[in-house]
Amino acid sequence: MATQELTLRRLDYGPLLKTLNALSRLMVRLGLPPGSIERGNILYWATRRKKLAEFGDSQFLRFFDNYIDASNSLPLTPFGKVVTRQAALKALSNRLMVERYVHRYPRVETIPVQRPLFIVGFPRTGTTLLHHLLSQDPGYRSLKFWELHTPVPVYLDDPEKDRTFRVKVARRTLALANMVAPEMRVMHQTDPHSPEECWQLFYNCFASMNMDLQTGAYRLGDFLFSQDMTWAYQQYRRYLQILAHRTPTRIFVLKCPEHMWFLDALLTVFPDAGIIQTHRDPFNCVASYCSMISLNRRMLFGRIDPPEVGKHITDRFHTGIERAMEVRAHRGSDRFYDVGFRDLVKDPRAVVRDIKRWHGMDHDEESERRMDEWLETKRDDEKGKHIYDAAMWGLEADAVHERFGAYIERYHVDIKHPGVAGGDREARSGVIESRLLPPVPGD
Repeated sequence: MATQELTLRRLDYGPLLKTLNALSRLMVRLGLPPGSIERGNILYWATRRKKLAEFGDSQFLRFFDNYIDASNSLPLTPFGKVVTRQAALKALSNRLMVERYVHRYPRVETIPVQRPLFIVGFPRTGTTLLHHLLSQDPGYRSLKFWELHTPVPVYLDDPEKDRTFRVKVARRTLALANMVAPEMRVMHQTDPHSPEECWQLFYNCFASMNMDLQTGAYRLGDFLFSQDMTWAYQQYRRYLQILAHRTPTRIFVLKCPEHMWFLDALLTVFPDAGIIQTHRDPFNCVASYCSMISLNRRMLFGRIDPPEVGKHITDRFHTGIERAMEVRAHRGSDRFYDVGFRDLVKDPRAVVRDIKRWHGMDHDEESERRMDEWLETKRDDEKGKHIYDAAMWGLEADAVHERFGAYIERYHVDIKHPGVAGGDREARSGVIESRLLPPVPGD
């Protein structure tokens, strides 16, 4: 770019990651546990870490084995192997904690999760903005990063100590992540108390589409597409029940683009859910997301292959929107509310008020005041700061628009040809369909 500097400027390891990789290589050579991605070894160390032995429904082992096999087929650096192993240990630890919690409080599985509101759509379509604004209403309950990172209470008899500990763990995790990938502060600002995507809950049963997106391993996503994801959503619901048990809430407002790939399973487990689908020119979405997700590729593989990232993300987004359109055609659109990126950026308060009316929620002065306060707060990742180069990822606007033609036509997406460079303030998109959410029999 001639006038603006790209947010992502380094495609390989910097000095810090080179040092961490050298230390990790030493651990691998010495045969130390942090370098091993092996089923029995990781299961053993998870039970030893938590001093617990019950992982719950053994169906997770099929997903876990796929994760292990796929991970061992990837060209991970020694540091990438350590990160992958630690992610698996964290997921298994959370599973152990779930079973301990349910054993102590068996009624938790009877807690209803009523009328949850899900925000789906391509990443980089304003889902974060919408999620934060809806979260300002006291009647909605979003999931904070600290809750998602450690979703089950650790200190069962001391809620205050438990919250302090889990927030501390989340803050330490984010500090390390920002050291490894400092560009993330501009692309997507996160703190322990910010509402975040709930894909982390699916990671605990190794059924998260994010595993595919951050590695480029098609076999991870292809395996999930071949499975009945109803089981994974039932597992996901248990986490929501535990969170509601410790902190009772009226309605969850949840955000995760990867729900788009599995809407049928979502609606099977949550038949009274309301789903907000955001829309934006897919060319901008793919380019922006390639820039962001590549930080994970760099961490795992030591380098970024931009054209490979561009192809993979384009393929996965296309599969996701095709699956979502098929579900909507089969089930109907009564439970969906469409939001255009342009409309959201132009007047976010009006969009939120319309959504709440559709969802049967009142909007009061306190919610309006909180929205204003949040919108007026300066953020590191405010629009326009994330600068990316679509051509860098091998993307051509005409080719992307042609491939996503059915989606663009179906949702009247307003496309734009930004040229070589792009920024998250530039995109335009879609329309808002305003209607009332229908009741579900039995409500």
